[in-house]
Amino acid sequence: MTAGHLKSSYMTNSQQSPLRKRARQQGQKLERREAILSSAWNLFQQSSYEALTMDTIAREAQLAKGTLFLYFRTKEELFLALTLKQLTNWFDGVDQQLAVLLVPAEPASLVELLAASLRERSGFTRLLAILATALEQNSSVEAILVFKQELLERMLRTGKLLEQALPFLSAGEGARLLMQLQALVIGLQHLAHPAPAVQQVISVPALQVFQVDFDREFRNIALALLKGLEKR
Repeated sequence: MTAGHLKSSYMTNSQQSPLRKRARQQGQKLERREAILSSAWNLFQQSSYEALTMDTIAREAQLAKGTLFLYFRTKEELFLALTLKQLTNWFDGVDQQLAVLLVPAEPASLVELLAASLRERSGFTRLLAILATALEQNSSVEAILVFKQELLERMLRTGKLLEQALPFLSAGEGARLLMQLQALVIGLQHLAHPAPAVQQVISVPALQVFQVDFDREFRNIALALLKGLEKR
């Protein structure tokens, strides 16, 4: 190889080095962010949101507490990002099932599909229950904007699949149906998991009407909603 070729090769490598370094650093940042979210998710499934601290999450992730604040300004923003990640996982699973569903679908079949998707995701429904009351209360405008934009994109995508499965839904009603179901999940989550004192009070036979079975009530109310939309 001539001196000119060596010089040219050296210059090319030198020019690429900063780019490769930035790419490598960006990849490391993404990996560390995912590690933080995974640690927070593991802890959340074993404890309550209120009991968790940034210190606890940092230790689980084997990071300094200060490092967490480089990625998330508050505990709420961390869990807002975690909620988006779990929502994405839920949407992915539902989309896959809707894609192979026989069309038109029976409302009861669709309700069972949705109920089954929530049945094994108790941590996910717990996150939804604190979304508006806690997570969005101490998050920045920027973090909330990212969350809402990505959520809207997924709602519109899954909403279209719902409209294909249920022809009585008009354009745009699929996304609205998802919002209504989200409200249902949040309300039932609170009612089905009351405070210990409330659990003790409603355990007596005379107050059993206040004992809420999340899965059963979700299926009943969701089916009534779809039947109502179908009969319009």
